[in-house]
Amino acid sequence: MKFALAIALLLCPIWAHADVADSSANGFTVKISIPIAAQPAEAYRKLINIGDWWDSNHTFSGDAHNLSIEEKPMGCFCEKLPGGGAVRHLELINFTPGQTLVFTGALGPLQSLAATGTMTIHFAPAEAGTKLTVSYSVLGYQPAGMAAWAAPVNAMLTEQFTRLKNYAEHPITQGKVYRFEKEAEGVYYATGGLGSNNVVIINDDDVLLVDDGTTPATARALVEDIKLLTAKPIRTVVNTHFHYDHTDGNSFFGPNVEIIAHEYVRTAIQTLDVLHREPYLTSQTRLSASEREQLKEVKPTPPTRTYTTQLILHKGRREIQLLFLGRGHTAGDTFVYLPQEHIICTGDMDEGTRVAYMGDAFPDEWIATLEKLKQLDFARVLPGHGVPFSDKSIITAFQSYLTDITAQVATLRKQGVSADDAAKRVDLTSHKKDFPEIAQGAEPRGVRRIYQWMQENEK
Repeated sequence: MKFALAIALLLCPIWAHADVADSSANGFTVKISIPIAAQPAEAYRKLINIGDWWDSNHTFSGDAHNLSIEEKPMGCFCEKLPGGGAVRHLELINFTPGQTLVFTGALGPLQSLAATGTMTIHFAPAEAGTKLTVSYSVLGYQPAGMAAWAAPVNAMLTEQFTRLKNYAEHPITQGKVYRFEKEAEGVYYATGGLGSNNVVIINDDDVLLVDDGTTPATARALVEDIKLLTAKPIRTVVNTHFHYDHTDGNSFFGPNVEIIAHEYVRTAIQTLDVLHREPYLTSQTRLSASEREQLKEVKPTPPTRTYTTQLILHKGRREIQLLFLGRGHTAGDTFVYLPQEHIICTGDMDEGTRVAYMGDAFPDEWIATLEKLKQLDFARVLPGHGVPFSDKSIITAFQSYLTDITAQVATLRKQGVSADDAAKRVDLTSHKKDFPEIAQGAEPRGVRRIYQWMQENEK
């Protein structure tokens, strides 16, 4: 079941307001308010087309296009399952087109509990277009109490309605695998494939891709779906860093496609035995059988062109800057900057309200590099995972997280605590408001890397 509320949860951006209004052992209420730059009737109609904007990772079937909402009394918010099965998530009990929807029921995994609820969605005219408000009150029983479900449900719903906002404000093209969200003229944010999210930049004569996913099959699917956007040939791929989920599609591309990255990426792929180290090793345990089958085709392929600090590409009328601002997530991370469009592609240097993998990190330099990033003139961030965002305070929040985890781990290390025990003992819950996925402790691979980094600095 892929409907996992506790995985990859995203915080609302600064323009949204989301709260657990109240909670107890018997239930909870979450409330969300989001402005949408579209008229209420249009925002309402976009919501009804739920398969176009809901995240497939938060479905039972793994495909959001199996979701539907019947716009009638007792109408079903349902999901088709493979083999002819189905799930009734919620039931529509009251609606006024363009204004209000009222559902009852237990959404997703709440169905496994003795729980039910009422969700009210209201579309009100506002200066920016629409003020969307959502209230979901849940009543039920589980031995540990219902309050523990409040924050995950709040975060998951905030993520979904943020996706609705993006869908209503940015045109969407849906391929067989990839969903393309138009961010600017010729610039699309691609999601839905295995591995990284990608950026498609359609220039006057050709196409540039930012990252290419986990397998050649992933890259193949991306290229096929891009044909819905343009017939222009793909001539350039930029790898933001060396990790498998951003580069293992490289081998799909022939010699007529230039693969560009920071010089460290070439060194890493050629020398680190990347298929027998993290993060690749752990990733295999999280894949389905069909996805693991795709891994058999993987052949680590280094970039064909590298740079050291900056490379400026002129693609017709478009300027594309490849920037190395310092080490951070890895020793060779590239920011892809579109100065005319005020867009920055961050790879995994900043994933918005997700905590990035730290197994190859340089924590102090990461903080400094992000500070340099914030000095650039951009209005939109397209991360390697998560969802696009515009508020630079989200970057500052991640800097604060990095500072805190580094300080706590340093203290535990001085006390003689092992890295794995330190990973269990650090308390980062003060950052949960910015990164809702945070629980007690930290990801062990990241803490082991901090120990290693500290030892390196002592030499």
